[in-house]
Amino acid sequence: MSQSGDISGIVLLVEASAPVARVWPDIMSFVMPIIKRIYDSKPLNNIRIGVVIYGASDAPLLLSRFFADLQVVLHGLEEAHSSGPLSNYRPAATGKSGMAALDGIVAAIEMFDILARTAARPTFNHVLHIAGAGSNEADHPTVNEHPELDDMSWPALPKAFRDRDIHYSIIQPHSHNLSYITSFREQVSVYSLLVPVLMHHRLPATASSPGFPMALLIPSSSRDLLPRTPQHLGLLHSLLHPLPLPNVLRNPLCPTSQSVPASPPSPHPLPQIQSLCPPLHPTPLVPPTSHLLSQTPHRLPPIQHQPPVPPPSNSPPKSPACPMPSPISAPSS
Repeated sequence: MSQSGDISGIVLLVEASAPVARVWPDIMSFVMPIIKRIYDSKPLNNIRIGVVIYGASDAPLLLSRFFADLQVVLHGLEEAHSSGPLSNYRPAATGKSGMAALDGIVAAIEMFDILARTAARPTFNHVLHIAGAGSNEADHPTVNEHPELDDMSWPALPKAFRDRDIHYSIIQPHSHNLSYITSFREQVSVYSLLVPVLMHHRLPATASSPGFPMALLIPSSSRDLLPRTPQHLGLLHSLLHPLPLPNVLRNPLCPTSQSVPASPPSPHPLPQIQSLCPPLHPTPLVPPTSHLLSQTPHRLPPIQHQPPVPPPSNSPPKSPACPMPSPISAPSS
């Protein structure tokens, strides 16, 4: 059980490569919950955080800061990202030839050795490694300060971590093989956080949703008029392929009209346009006309002509003619 005054040392071992610098803000969103978890597991300990940033073979160690408070370390990492080794303005190493990972890990071991000699109480040691480009082919460190670590190598690193009771975790922005780091991680890692979500779930700045003018620049053959959903496909089919007349229906007023072949049935049911766009005024009921197509023979009924109705006259209406009485004849004498 930890007592008040015990020290928990955390070393942030950061690889200054292009894969890491490109997604550094997202990586920090994973680092802070891990540090908080260590704080919660050792609530009575005095937490101190150190930083080691290593680069390529020509510049193995770029930054080394001894253990300090969290706020001081966060401010230093912000400066490293804005204008330091992790800056976008500084050409970061691509990592194709490998990074000086062995020198960085040995520098973290030396930092823990100094803390163990100066601390009055037991310490809890943890290395949080952030790497994305792998390690170079170096067999031994080249910039270490303590002579007893001159012969340190990748096969001897797991024993050195177990002897010093150092816990190891790694954060990768992808799941690629990191050469020696991968085999070392499998032997001593407490947990590994492979976060390909950093590369796949973040949209680039140029991948925003295009507006209407941008859609006009795309050829019509490579873009859809409507979304590809079953409901919209039926509407699209009904708009592009209207239903033809039956193949036996002819116009009696045009004897030369040819029969139109019937189109194959649509794989998607045609939507009800009336339900999609309700009319503003109630639609009057129309008697069904399906009986016209089911008559035998398939001809339209004859049109019944009615006599024309005379237009109304502007003259006043005439009274009906009354029969005149017949003249009274004189009696004959």
